[in-house]
Amino acid sequence: MQEEKNVQDQQLTSRGMKGVRPLGEKKKDTQQFHKTKLLLSIYRTVVWRIESAIYEIQESAQEYGSDRISELIDFLSLELDEYDLTEDRKAIEERLMCIAETKQMIEIVDKALKHLKTHPKYGQVYHDIITCCYIDKEVLSDDIIMKKLTLSQSTYYRYKKQATELMGIALWGYIIPPLKEYWERIQQ
Repeated sequence: MQEEKNVQDQQLTSRGMKGVRPLGEKKKDTQQFHKTKLLLSIYRTVVWRIESAIYEIQESAQEYGSDRISELIDFLSLELDEYDLTEDRKAIEERLMCIAETKQMIEIVDKALKHLKTHPKYGQVYHDIITCCYIDKEVLSDDIIMKKLTLSQSTYYRYKKQATELMGIALWGYIIPPLKEYWERIQQ
């Protein structure tokens, strides 16, 4: 009799009662947390590299007599067999595609950050922590961020962890799944 009650209780919790995680979900949360932290840790570098890549493309556009990237794209789309530009054209096209894909990833992170800011309890604080830690160009130490946000050390680290977890939920659970479905449909 007692065993049946335990089995029923376990079935209820595994179905997802509010506030109760199904078995095995802790590992998934940990992986999501670490993926989010890794993504955020490279954000500044990615933005810096894309800015550099755009600058290089702009220089290439100027080499071809244009000050606008869109005019370079138009130029590259022309079939100009009389010029031996196939190598240059291919390299520039690949660079533009890489820039476009990277820009999409940056926009995804930015969208998740905006979503995080709307969190009903500490959204603004979470947003400010993630922004100061990972997004802003200027790298600040945790001590400086704590002082800037007037948070105690324990509160800061607790909020930082919560902000990263919620950012992961926003990314992997709210923003990326619909995009993944869209990308899969496009590739078919």
